[in-house]
Amino acid sequence: MLVQPSLCIGVDIGLGSIYCSVFDNNGTFLRCKKVLSPVPFIPGSLTVEICDLLSSLKCFGNRNLMGVFFSDVNLFNGASVNWKSISDEWADVPFVNWLELRLNMQVKLLRKEDFFLKKEIDKNLILKSEETFQKSFIAAYLTYEYFNENKVKNLG
Repeated sequence: MLVQPSLCIGVDIGLGSIYCSVFDNNGTFLRCKKVLSPVPFIPGSLTVEICDLLSSLKCFGNRNLMGVFFSDVNLFNGASVNWKSISDEWADVPFVNWLELRLNMQVKLLRKEDFFLKKEIDKNLILKSEETFQKSFIAAYLTYEYFNENKVKNLG
């Protein structure tokens, strides 16, 4: 039997801002928040900023799921980020491992293609959202769907 997550969290990371949306396991929108991206924009400072953001939204817990969307990033093995166009410090960063260890939750990196392949996203919910938060809404939805389809059983 699949154990339901407590929260599904979507994070949209850009060079200027980070958007976060939080839903419960029924798909009910709970809260969202925007923060400025860290300066310098390097892996360690971004990891800390995301952890602080989730702490401010009270989103810690091992039954939570988080999807992270980066624009213009090549992913390797679904867990590492290669964003060398920004900085050499972004070469093969084990971002999923860093976040999972610090946040005690399962994390999925999402690609642009993930957004275009999904046709069943609740368009009414997305249209009601502020345009700036739409990618974080979709990231939360796709994360829940990914872990549900892959029969995640080790939550909680």
